[in-house]
Amino acid sequence: MTTRAHTTIAVAILAAAASLALSGCGTTRAGQPMTIDEAQAEAIAEFRSALALAPDTWPQEVPKPAVFDCRIDGVRAVQFSYFVAVEAPAAPGVLIAQAGEHWEREGYELSKTQTEMDPETGQVYAVVARADGKPRASMAATKVRAHVNVDSRCVLGDPDDYR
Repeated sequence: MTTRAHTTIAVAILAAAASLALSGCGTTRAGQPMTIDEAQAEAIAEFRSALALAPDTWPQEVPKPAVFDCRIDGVRAVQFSYFVAVEAPAAPGVLIAQAGEHWEREGYELSKTQTEMDPETGQVYAVVARADGKPRASMAATKVRAHVNVDSRCVLGDPDDYR
């Protein structure tokens, strides 16, 4: 893979991550603040549902999350990000289409992109899924690499306790 392809994929991943980083305050249906355990469980369930769409492509294990700082009404809070990448997916466009259809059925609003890169990378397909009261999710794929990312809702807690 060329340096340009690596850079382009990195930019696509960073753009998706940046768009996901702005998730809102986590509350339960009863209006009570969501606990850290609830936020993690909700994000893990969404992550697993995305992986299950293509079990021959994605590993089915849930990785340890990356932990990020976020803020709720100016108070330091925590967000968990679950990410997995694979090399050379068989059908990148199909992966993204399946994820988009799944997230749309789940009530998410989608932002989709498709961009032609260079001959080595081919098309870059991506979908970002957002909905109030749900984790944020994204998937991007080329013939070189694909990734799934799910971020929990931002919940009160000290991120340093989870790093």
